[in-house]
Amino acid sequence: RMTDLQDTDILGTIKRLKRQVLKSKEHLNDILQLKEWTTKTHDDSIRFAALNALQAIFVQFLTAKDFNPLGEDSEPVQKKQKKEALSQVRSWLNSQFESVVNHFCDMVDDSEPGIQIPALKALLSFEEALGKTRENPRFSNFVLPRAITRLVLGRHFNEHVLGALTSEYIQPYHDIRFNLLFTLKSIITEFLIVEADEQHKNEARIAENVFLLLRTIKTPELDEGKNIVINYFVPIKVQQEDTQAEKEKDGKVGNKRKRTDVGKKNKNPHAIGEEKFKRAFQEAWVSFLSFSRIPDHVFCTILRTIHVDVMPKFLNPVLLMDLLTDTYDKAEKLMTQDAEKPLMAKERAQEEEKSLAALNGIFYLMIYHNLEYPSFFPKLYRMMTPHFVHSKHATQFFQLLSSFLKTPLIPAYMVYAFTKRMARLALIAPSTITAIIIPVIYNTMIYHPSVQSLVHNVNKPKEKNTGNPLDLGAKALDKDPFLFWEMDMRLCKADESSLWELYALGNHIVPSLRALSKTFNNNFSSKNIFLFSELEDVSYQAVFEKEMKRKVKAGVPLAFKEPSVLVSSELYPGWQ
Repeated sequence: RMTDLQDTDILGTIKRLKRQVLKSKEHLNDILQLKEWTTKTHDDSIRFAALNALQAIFVQFLTAKDFNPLGEDSEPVQKKQKKEALSQVRSWLNSQFESVVNHFCDMVDDSEPGIQIPALKALLSFEEALGKTRENPRFSNFVLPRAITRLVLGRHFNEHVLGALTSEYIQPYHDIRFNLLFTLKSIITEFLIVEADEQHKNEARIAENVFLLLRTIKTPELDEGKNIVINYFVPIKVQQEDTQAEKEKDGKVGNKRKRTDVGKKNKNPHAIGEEKFKRAFQEAWVSFLSFSRIPDHVFCTILRTIHVDVMPKFLNPVLLMDLLTDTYDKAEKLMTQDAEKPLMAKERAQEEEKSLAALNGIFYLMIYHNLEYPSFFPKLYRMMTPHFVHSKHATQFFQLLSSFLKTPLIPAYMVYAFTKRMARLALIAPSTITAIIIPVIYNTMIYHPSVQSLVHNVNKPKEKNTGNPLDLGAKALDKDPFLFWEMDMRLCKADESSLWELYALGNHIVPSLRALSKTFNNNFSSKNIFLFSELEDVSYQAVFEKEMKRKVKAGVPLAFKEPSVLVSSELYPGWQ
């Protein structure tokens, strides 16, 4: 109880000291006491109260131009006359402000989000006050770099701080986004792209924190006049530039015409236009991606959406060409090595994920920026091996392949080869992968109607149908001209073959796969294109659970003779 009473007294004292300092500069020394309560106590309520008091005091002093940490001469005339008398006070306030900013930056890395977020908001309120009191108002970038650097390098960057910073500052204000890009680029250059061994132990955490902030920065929308529709945290003066038509009109009617904003552009040098912002966005991302030791999970996350969230916002997306192709080439070489090496299993899985993630970015450059990468589709073809269909990334690969095969620019022989190879792999793939491959084949035939001839190819093996799909499959496989292990798509003879594999899949043990294979018996229509999000789960576990939940009718036929063995050699010749 005594502690509670003491804390109550301290909180009351903080309020009193705050009122005194705001009322008269005779009590400026009370700032020192308030600073002590932000650092020399473990009571969060006291620290929070002292923080708010210091924030209010210095925001008022900055707004009144009682001191200027930027070193700019923006004093009112009456204060200039008293400059000598006020110089010591101004100097002292500057030093105290510097000290408070350092204290607040330390509090940004506090373990308690209830202290971190108010400290960050206080620092940004200083940034706002500094910008608004300049002769030509603009973002000062005096406090933001220090606050963000402390946050990124610290050990307590969390989703609460990130959420508050994003929703209240990064998303609404364009100048904060713009200056944040330069801050992050500076952090990358100074703390990541170094060779000092002492940095290596912290670089993974720093890189992840930089990425979390980078991905929150979006480019703003543009209006019809190609001006960015923006809100400035520190509003700048709008200086209009007349269009040529308005200049001629002004010459006729003089200066009596009422000026409007229609047809004019802001020529303020501190305005942040589209090109200016994109250049900063590009430089920050290129600097980050040039860091060679980005954690694998962060790098894969970037690559998965790089063609949507990053590359379209660049002035020159081709700058990422080498990064993407090198990542894809390195992974492809590893993936085509012997899969039985146990020491390579983990590394193979990581490189496999990187390779698949890089595919989107390479394809984006090929389609929209004329990147010449002739080995793109041949490498995809080589990746489609019996081993790969059992990989955990196979589903993602075939979904990507479906989007790549949409392009009408791919030669017909490639489409034939991909379609035939997918059909063959569907016979040996797990049911979950087969459920993806069949729709990919169907969609490909919609985009490339010439391949539909494979379903009823006149050159397919002519064998008498015995009614046993295994017999038909064995004979078709023996007579099939398709060369599965030929990796040159021109020589694999896929166009001379047929999709007899679809008939075999019509007898699959999983009912939904049997139904999927029968869709090829109908007319091909763009209205029937498969959406992967709507496909049914056909894993063996899902099939088993579905069968267990099915209501069984009475009179289920049972074996009339109890078997003596689990597997009989009479049913399976050669079984011993």
